[in-house]
Amino acid sequence: MRNVLKTCLDHNLDSATIQARSEELIQAFHLTEYCDYNVSEYSGGVARRLDIAMSMISHPKVLFLDEPTVGLDIESRQMNSHIMSIYNSKIRGKCE
Repeated sequence: MRNVLKTCLDHNLDSATIQARSEELIQAFHLTEYCDYNVSEYSGGVARRLDIAMSMISHPKVLFLDEPTVGLDIESRQMNSHIMSIYNSKIRGKCE
């Protein structure tokens, strides 16, 4: 997933962190099966999930998402909501 790796590099993360964070986000957003495809081949929902995952690379304390569920099917919306809940808990130090 070149886009995730490039975003990690843009945030000046070391190679070990890049590898770990990329794998974590790719798995969390269920993007593993799309790693061998070009982004231009992704459906709108998969591209949106990738966009959100890349936004979370640097563990931001605040994450602004403009209409984060636009282009997502119901399953992806539910998954996105669940991931955001987990992320919010981690940020607040209340990880389950």
